[in-house]
Amino acid sequence: AENEAYNSSSLRGRNNEVSSIDKTVTDFCFLAQETSSTSTSGASRAFAAMSILVLCSDGAVYTASPIIFDGTVLPRSMVLDAITHLDTEIDASMSFVESLPPSPVESTEQEQVEARARQCKAAKRYLMDAFGILENTSIQGSYYVSASIVHPRSSYSSSSTSSVNSLSEALAWQPRFQGPIVMPTQSDADTSFFCVCIEPFGGVGGAGIIDGFVVAQSEGRTLHVDFGIIPGEGSVVLPRFEFESDGDCQLIDELLRGTGAYVERALIKDDQEDAEESRTEIATSVLRNCVIVVDPLDAIMVHVSSKSRIATVSTNAIAVTAQRMLAQIDDERSNKNDKELPIVRTKVWSALEAANNTVILGAGVSRDIHLGHILLARLSSGTVEVVNITATQYLHESSELMKAKSEQLAASDGDDAALEMLQRVKPLHELLQPLVSKVSNGLSKMGKIVGGATLPKDTRPEILSIFLETQRSCEVNVVTPIEEMSKILDSRRELLKEMHDHQAAELERLTELMEEFKRKHESNVKRVKEYEANASKLAERSSALLTASRSLHPHITDAEAAYFKDLQRYESTCNKWDEKVIQLKKDATSSCDAMSAGAIQNGQVRCLVDLPAEKIDVCHKMLRGEAQLLKQLEQKVKESSEVVEKISKSMSRGENADSARLRLRLVGDKENHLR
Repeated sequence: AENEAYNSSSLRGRNNEVSSIDKTVTDFCFLAQETSSTSTSGASRAFAAMSILVLCSDGAVYTASPIIFDGTVLPRSMVLDAITHLDTEIDASMSFVESLPPSPVESTEQEQVEARARQCKAAKRYLMDAFGILENTSIQGSYYVSASIVHPRSSYSSSSTSSVNSLSEALAWQPRFQGPIVMPTQSDADTSFFCVCIEPFGGVGGAGIIDGFVVAQSEGRTLHVDFGIIPGEGSVVLPRFEFESDGDCQLIDELLRGTGAYVERALIKDDQEDAEESRTEIATSVLRNCVIVVDPLDAIMVHVSSKSRIATVSTNAIAVTAQRMLAQIDDERSNKNDKELPIVRTKVWSALEAANNTVILGAGVSRDIHLGHILLARLSSGTVEVVNITATQYLHESSELMKAKSEQLAASDGDDAALEMLQRVKPLHELLQPLVSKVSNGLSKMGKIVGGATLPKDTRPEILSIFLETQRSCEVNVVTPIEEMSKILDSRRELLKEMHDHQAAELERLTELMEEFKRKHESNVKRVKEYEANASKLAERSSALLTASRSLHPHITDAEAAYFKDLQRYESTCNKWDEKVIQLKKDATSSCDAMSAGAIQNGQVRCLVDLPAEKIDVCHKMLRGEAQLLKQLEQKVKESSEVVEKISKSMSRGENADSARLRLRLVGDKENHLR
């Protein structure tokens, strides 16, 4: 049936003459990851619990619903919410169709709405048949309901009180593939890419409006980890069946096609030798060269395990996408766009790398918070490696912080203004040499033409012209260059003074920084000595505890183990019914207050049952008897608590004989109580 559904679904071309494209399905996962989210409605959780995501090799994601196993147990309220959601959508579709103006030709939108309404009717009928919920009935029934797909279900007919075994027809309702709900990107259509696995991710971060998933793609020795979203938290992917007509199938697929999208990508370099070989063998058998492990303790973290390493990816892409969608909805309602949008932050680091000739076979994250945030990896050598995820994350963030600081220091060194200024300033001798040469040439050309004893009356015109020419040559070739040299020397003096002040300040700053480094180094040395001393003490204590714990073995009998299991079961049952008991207590308290003696005397409350005096006396005697039984039970509970306390004290002190006698007494009391 699954092969027939696949062959006739949208995973293959419907018109073989036009298209004969075959899709290679590589993996699937259930849409629901977290079913206890308070922000998600019961209908969305129900649809997500019975829907799967199907991954193809090119990155396209299809869906299939319903996938329900025989005996699946769900809360009755969740199934009823799903049926109510379907009724609401059916009514909305019918109202929309009735509101349209009459037209001889139906529009595509009308046809899609009508097809969606028929899909909702079929889904409602399937849920009622699979879970045995009668229509238009006021009987609430138990808290949980179970799906009956293969085995008959005991039900009560309206004309008889005896049970009737009826076989469900849900097995004949074969599900149909839907989509693609997420289209592959342009790069994913390349033959060098091959999508390997898919897992649900970030359900809590979806804020009740989207579901997330993570896909791993292989490209040679590089792994691409893509994070995608599907809107609606399961309510978009409603059940569809194989008997659906081709027309309805095309219309609904057109509605669903491309509603999801990839929102973030992370790259992981993988030194895997047989990556090319595994990629060439995918036509015959899908070889999973990587596995995605969703972290159960951190909602924004996944671990990608390949044969050679385990990489951890942390991203808030799902939560940020949900916040942006909510912000866009709020902006449309308020006609404002002044909110600051959050930023997607994705980090990738290596958690474990396999040594030579060793292959990682599998990995998992412990759900026990008492053990810490740890990852367990099994190697081909038979050993199990334990990785502290918190420690590796801190190391990665510290290395990134140090890298950023080193880059900042390198940038500050490249921007040294003083060094650049010195490189731009020419040497002083290069500036003064032309001027000095000019002055020397001017002085060498000058000669004594007239002396100070030449009288003005003896001056001739040619002597005066020579004197004036000599004076002009002196001003041009000697005085002017000397003035320029004076200006150059003044500017260089100011520059040297500025550089001297700057270097003096820098030297003072470096001196203070060196002193601070010395103080930090001394404090770090003291801390290292203290840590080493504490580490040695902790090592001694750990060794002593390990030696002492090896000789300790749990001493507990099968009867005690069964008794403790019963206590755990009773505790879980009490926790489940705690809210109902509190509500019953409130109702009883209000009823008792309303039926007080004063209310009866005032005539506000009147007993509807008129009992004679003898029956009233019998009721009083029964109440007194119940009080005596309750007192006896209270005494037995006190005795049992004392025995348990003695057992715990004797076991803590190592008194094996006393604890054995107390255990025998406890078992005997339990058997007597059962009798």
